[in-house]
Amino acid sequence: MSSHLLSACPCQSQDIFERCCQPILLGVNAAITAEQLMRSRYTAYYLLGNASSGITQKECVQYLIDTHHPEYRSADLAADLLSGPPTEWCSLRIINMEEGGATDVTGLVEYAFYRRGTSSEYGQMHEASSFIKQGDHWLYTTGEQLAAMTLSRNNVCWCGSQQKLKRCHPE
Repeated sequence: MSSHLLSACPCQSQDIFERCCQPILLGVNAAITAEQLMRSRYTAYYLLGNASSGITQKECVQYLIDTHHPEYRSADLAADLLSGPPTEWCSLRIINMEEGGATDVTGLVEYAFYRRGTSSEYGQMHEASSFIKQGDHWLYTTGEQLAAMTLSRNNVCWCGSQQKLKRCHPE
């Protein structure tokens, strides 16, 4: 696999991609926790539109299918993942985790991710996702959408700029 990436992982774990999500996406390692699976799934979505990642769109789609529990995924999941306008994935925030550790069999990860669509408007999705562990593999089952989070002007902006909201998006 390409070694030119040596950059921060899109999942914002503070590790580099090659040590973080890349081995999970390629099937070299399995996600050890529900949070790690959540982060790797976010990274797969992030990479769907990024040809320079060294991971193909087909590999990302297959990973998202393989890590979505078969009893909970739609028959059209692959088509759904490839349809619609392109999205720029900006940032991910893990808010809370209940269970989902290496020795657990169920887990819940509350997170918010931020994206920009074709109209250049930013959007947020706040969700509590459920996971189950089958054998050594965590699988996504369902997600409950929660109310959007409100940031104050002094919070770090959700768009990924690392600036305060009041400086990044003053309106």
